Amino acid sequence: MGNRDLLSQGNFPPDEAARAIAVGSVKVTGVGKTVLDDVCRDPQRLAAPAPRVFLKDPEMARESVSADGNRRPLSRQEWIEEHFNTAPSPGPSGHGFTEANRKNGTAYYAVDSGPVALIVLDTANPGGFAAGSIDADQFAWLEEQLKARSRRYIDRAGKAVTSSVREQLIVIASHHTCAAMNNPFPGLKPQTERFRGPQVEALLHRFPNVVLHVAGHDLAYRITPKPDAERRTKGYWEITTGSPLDFPMQSRLVEIVANGDGTLSIFSTLYDSAAPVNPGDAHDPTPDDGVNQLLLASVARQVAANDPQRFAGAYRPAASDGNAELLLASPFNVDESESRTATPVPGARRLSRRALLGIGGW
Repeated sequence: MGNRDLLSQGNFPPDEAARAIAVGSVKVTGVGKTVLDDVCRDPQRLAAPAPRVFLKDPEMARESVSADGNRRPLSRQEWIEEHFNTAPSPGPSGHGFTEANRKNGTAYYAVDSGPVALIVLDTANPGGFAAGSIDADQFAWLEEQLKARSRRYIDRAGKAVTSSVREQLIVIASHHTCAAMNNPFPGLKPQTERFRGPQVEALLHRFPNVVLHVAGHDLAYRITPKPDAERRTKGYWEITTGSPLDFPMQSRLVEIVANGDGTLSIFSTLYDSAAPVNPGDAHDPTPDDGVNQLLLASVARQVAANDPQRFAGAYRPAASDGNAELLLASPFNVDESESRTATPVPGARRLSRRALLGIGGW
């Protein structure tokens, strides 16, 4: 879950005034300087009912739009519930969320798939502001999820621990990167601790089975190594991908491959939208539902292409942040019967993957 899924304009805790604007005929396009200065001096003013006052600010820029009740903001519980309001195919119902999420209103969960576990975090801070963090309950839950999939790890006291659980490679997914989890604001619960990026990263580094963190928020394509400064574990990779609304509107395919030599490869591949560049070529793939999704995607592609031409400093991904093979020493012997193993190509490499990682004989 990201800040724009939960907060008005991705920053304000929604109240009745914010909901009225969302569905009404007035669109706010800019916040007045006085309000911005007030919030910077006292972030607690973001908490309700302050947004009601801010939305009446005479300095705020507004435009007239058509009213639409379907633009209503959703609570975290409603947002989760919408993931179960879906067709059975391709599915699955809930798209990862569980009955426990529906009952408790939590937006974090874990999915196991053979030798790989995906742990999804909710980094949106309900107290306000775009930056992220997680609460104490989720932080404790994350630690338990990591323990449940790691035979070897470092405990809070810095001691090595071994257990008999089933080993899995662990992928963390969140809206915010650790660097963007810098929001300590407690909102209406001033005694509540919010755990931020350095604490989350330190926790992940205690578990050698963590191999990858995928995130977004920064709207940039980045591949970043995350070594453990204390050299307790081998570290992991962090991959971020740009917004599907922004040029070049590419998505990213991530594959984890056991190489059969004690190393892992994480393959990153960027790919383009299937929507045509010319909206006139967007033939409706589902003509019976009254909505041409391909046309909408095609128009979005054309609009996004205008940004780099209008703004000279518009972001362009570097070649090293796109298609790549990222190497790691495997934290355990991955069961080859459950994983796809890379097939060596004669003459394809001058150095072995093990040599590149500085790992001795095999």
